[in-house]
Amino acid sequence: MGTLAPRLALALSALALTACTTTVATPTAVPQPTTTTAEPTTGSTKPTTKPTTKPTKTRTVEKDIAAVQPCQVAAVVKAPEFGINPEIDGHARDSSDIFPGSKVCTVVGFKANLIVGVEAVVTSDVATWTDGLGPMVTPLTIEGFPAAMVRPKKPSSCFAVVDVKDGQMMFFQVTVGSPDRQPQTSQDDLCVKVRKIAETGMKVVLTG
Repeated sequence: MGTLAPRLALALSALALTACTTTVATPTAVPQPTTTTAEPTTGSTKPTTKPTTKPTKTRTVEKDIAAVQPCQVAAVVKAPEFGINPEIDGHARDSSDIFPGSKVCTVVGFKANLIVGVEAVVTSDVATWTDGLGPMVTPLTIEGFPAAMVRPKKPSSCFAVVDVKDGQMMFFQVTVGSPDRQPQTSQDDLCVKVRKIAETGMKVVLTG
């Protein structure tokens, strides 16, 4: 797990560059959920178990997202409440900085001071990014698939990841574009937005 911290630092650096230059970068980051921890109880050799927030894998179907075009999915966020200018298309890349080999799309909402990222990750899955990490993950179910919302310690972003298949996940992110411009969106509101984007985005993924 020691390699996750530098990956997170790289992700935040990419976002900072996007915010400062208003050019479109690749917003990605590392979810940080909890694991089960055993602790001895007084007078007993048996450990007690703390509950975990690790998402439970209960997929009833799988969805291969290798052919998914993230900018088609990202198109669902072109709505006034997200401040995304409809005339500005998302910026597509064939390989993510954090998930090499996975397609990514980034959309900048200038009016709302928000950056939206959508990735069709085919090189990692939710379990890989959530197993053994911190207590920042809330398990969800999105369109029948196990999912998780991730609230990093830095309150300027929030992520949602959807477990579609072993080794694959849809990755959604909403981040404040610049700390020096208004409006500034709270992390609670970012998480509301990213969940809504993930729910709507997954409808697009499943119809493709």
